[in-house]
Amino acid sequence: MASRHGVTLSERHLKRILRNRGHSRRKDFSDLAVLVDFITNQLRGSGQLHGYRWMYAKCRESGLRVRNEDVRIVLRELDYNVPEESTLDSYLEGASTANQRIEYWWGFLRRQCVEFWLVLFGDLRDNGSFDGGFLDKNLLRFCFLGLIQDELDDTTQVWNVHNIRPSKNPNVPSGQPNVMYSLLNYDDLQRCKGRCVFRQAVPCDKDVYDLCNILMKELNLSIPTEPYQAVDLYMCLREKINELV
Repeated sequence: MASRHGVTLSERHLKRILRNRGHSRRKDFSDLAVLVDFITNQLRGSGQLHGYRWMYAKCRESGLRVRNEDVRIVLRELDYNVPEESTLDSYLEGASTANQRIEYWWGFLRRQCVEFWLVLFGDLRDNGSFDGGFLDKNLLRFCFLGLIQDELDDTTQVWNVHNIRPSKNPNVPSGQPNVMYSLLNYDDLQRCKGRCVFRQAVPCDKDVYDLCNILMKELNLSIPTEPYQAVDLYMCLREKINELV
């Protein structure tokens, strides 16, 4: 507030303002059925990899007002393979203090999101439904790239609002990534947004893209909203196109 808006408040004064305006700790939690439905949908995709703390963070980021313990219990009942502990702390044991955080992030991204897709595509390859050729690669991009990007965006959004604990190394920034991004001068950070590649209107080869859209219209197929729907679409389009060629 002081850096962005020029307003300086003590914690005590802030609490007094909140109290005078009738704000208090949250009591109006979301209905349990809504929580169960949300977690059930998450478990159809890479949510299968989440521990309860990460799932709790995703619930909060999606606008659900829930208790951490409720998420743990629901997740345990719905998914017996869920790990009891899952952390958002950006700390990794080891001697390399210069690159701990980025190594942790890539490892975390794989555990919480990417591993699901690696296994899914590995199964397609192993059962002979993917040969690595031009057509199969572009069909994968057409059917799955939007869903993968959605999950990457969701993972990034949740990550960016969690708190990174201070480190013993004074040169390593700590705090909330979104706040750190907005206050670059505070930690002498640099934005790397210009180096990113963002979602494209055409995710694959243009000819394959046009052909897939024609077939989807003829067969009355819809854009998939979850991974296994995308698998069905991929298999259907692959079969139809191979029949044509």
